Amino acid sequence: MFSCFHGGEVNVDVAATLNLQARLQHERGLLKEALVTHTHSLEIRRQVFGEVHEAVASTLNAMGAVYRDQGLASAAIDCFSQALQMYRQVHANDGGDNHPDCAMTMAAIRCVLQSLQEESAEEKEVARRANNTLLEL
Repeated sequence: MFSCFHGGEVNVDVAATLNLQARLQHERGLLKEALVTHTHSLEIRRQVFGEVHEAVASTLNAMGAVYRDQGLASAAIDCFSQALQMYRQVHANDGGDNHPDCAMTMAAIRCVLQSLQEESAEEKEVARRANNTLLEL
């Protein structure tokens, strides 16, 4: 069992290390392991920074990429959408949708949506809902 505590306190460095480890796992194709590691990092970052923070959004964005690479479009879009919503709040006075974090996350959502154009009718419905969510954000 993973412990997110070091010396009795939640440790930001542990979260950063886990995030790096998860990215390496992702690069090596260890997608299930990457999700588990990202999940632990996300838990710590939420405890330390709260629900709306750039570090939380970054981890959600990375998780979305893993889900995308697993072919799990709905989960990917969910993570990317949560990240985009946070990035928009964090960067509201710093470029908004034009901020690189927002722009890159919107591009990731569009990429998943494009891949769904070739999928089944059920997946197309997920894409439609995701696109509506993107427009509402």
